[in-house]
Amino acid sequence: MSVYDERLEKLQRDAARKRRLESMLGELRAQRSELEARVSELEAIKLQEQEDVERLESGGITALFYSLVGKGEEKLTEERREAAAAALKYESAARELDSVMSDIAGCESELAGLSGCEREYEETLQAKSREVKASGGAAAAKLLELEARAAACVGRKKEILE
Repeated sequence: MSVYDERLEKLQRDAARKRRLESMLGELRAQRSELEARVSELEAIKLQEQEDVERLESGGITALFYSLVGKGEEKLTEERREAAAAALKYESAARELDSVMSDIAGCESELAGLSGCEREYEETLQAKSREVKASGGAAAAKLLELEARAAACVGRKKEILE
């Protein structure tokens, strides 16, 4: 019987791990959606800031205006700083998204290895039950009594629901 007991314990742990992973996977997928939106938003901001820098560097009307009022270099420095900050925020969010994607892949991989553990648990439990019944003795009698009581409870539940 100890072979069954050890196997049942392992399968029970596997089923519990599977439930935790499924929950974690749901949370990670929600995080991924939020991060994808954030990365997209930050990329647009980064591109806009870079365009501002390029406009000032290209010597257009805006650059001419700031140079006439004596603030050309100051404005260019400010725009470069804003562009660098936007790029850092974007890169940080993109790295975080990559990390979440990696975590999702890991969870999915581990879940694939745990597929069918609940079914295997039930099959192992039934095999143990058959062996206990076949062995006779007090354990077999107790098991048969518990099965009869469980069947009676199922019958009562069905009656109540009707």
